[in-house]
Amino acid sequence: MDKLFKNSVSQKAEDLLNLHYRMVAEKMNQMGLMSLIAGVCASASLAIARLTDTDEKKDLS
Repeated sequence: MDKLFKNSVSQKAEDLLNLHYRMVAEKMNQMGLMSLIAGVCASASLAIARLTDTDEKKDLS
């Protein structure tokens, strides 16, 4: 009985640890996706700023 109880507790602890690692991995994936989206938006914003900046300089010349 004691051995069965220890195995059960051990299995539950392992399950909780696996769940924790899955949650951490999922959060890291979400953060990676958000970083990628932010990078794309920043690049697009910079490209738009450069395009509008050069157009204004040409108009002033």
